[in-house]
Amino acid sequence: MDTAFVLRGLEKRYRGFQLGPLDLEVPTGSVVGFVGPNGSGKTTTLRCMGGMSRPDAGSIEILGMSAAPDASDWRQDLAFVSDEAAF
Repeated sequence: MDTAFVLRGLEKRYRGFQLGPLDLEVPTGSVVGFVGPNGSGKTTTLRCMGGMSRPDAGSIEILGMSAAPDASDWRQDLAFVSDEAAF
């Protein structure tokens, strides 16, 4: 089975908040929605997956490639649309 996203042991810590450890595997072609109350880590997870925030622990794989923040190959196949205009 091909996977779009694989998160293993993903952790991110801020003062008063800790995400994870989180394991998540999403098959290619799936539609996924993150649902949860404010402060549950939805945006933090997506920011780590998109390379906008560096995880404190764990690994992220996107379309079979390591999504390390210092690597750029995987970013060519990823798009992000925010609910807020940045311009």
